[in-house]
Order: sequence, then structure tokens, then C-alpha cells
Amino acid sequence: MRSARYEGIDIEECETCEGRWLEAGELKKIIDAREVHFEQADRRTAGKKLRSPDVPQKERDRVIACPVCSGPTDNVNYGQDTGIIINRCPECAGIWLDRCELEMIQTLVEGLDDQRA
Repeated sequence: MRSARYEGIDIEECETCEGRWLEAGELKKIIDAREVHFEQADRRTAGKKLRSPDVPQKERDRVIACPVCSGPTDNVNYGQDTGIIINRCPECAGIWLDRCELEMIQTLVEGLDDQRA
């Protein structure tokens, strides 16, 4: 893991798989910062693409160890129905995001905000 700065927040990134580790509360700070902007067409599409409340079997079977406490993380459907499966540590509340999931979440949130406006 290497340290990186994203949306003004210090996070950890895996040099091999490009996944990201966010400590408790950092995802909300990143979403609120909105320094990185996404195309309106991408936001519109993401905001309308709410998929399913189910966590696919392959994700349920996947076990990722927390890089902080080494315990298993829980596979969670971000927002309960987005189809973006994140891995949350029940002990320290940190979040593991696979490659591109952070950008997918940001695009989704911005798209939903556009729909409300």
C-alpha cells in the first residue's frame, strides 16, 4: 500500500490492484469535497442505474482482510441498491474499494443530486 491524496484526503492505495483503503468517515469527506468533477452525461446515466439490493454470490464468497485489524470485511451494497459492492470492516469501519469503485460512487452521488435539482 502507498499513501495518496484524493479530494484533499490522505488515503491508501494498493500498487498491485489499484484498490483503495479509506478510514472511517473518509468516503463521506471525499463525496462532500467534490473537487473531482464528472461529465454530466456520466452523472445522468449513473443516477438512473440503480441496480439491485442483492449482493452477488461471487461477492458474498469473497473475503477481504482489513488492512488495519486483519479481520474479515463485510460485503455491502453501497446505498443498499446500487450494485456497487464495497467491503467494510465491522471493527474499525474502514472501507476497501476495488479499482474504479470510488469514482463510480462519486458519479452516482452526483447523478442522484442532479436528479433532485
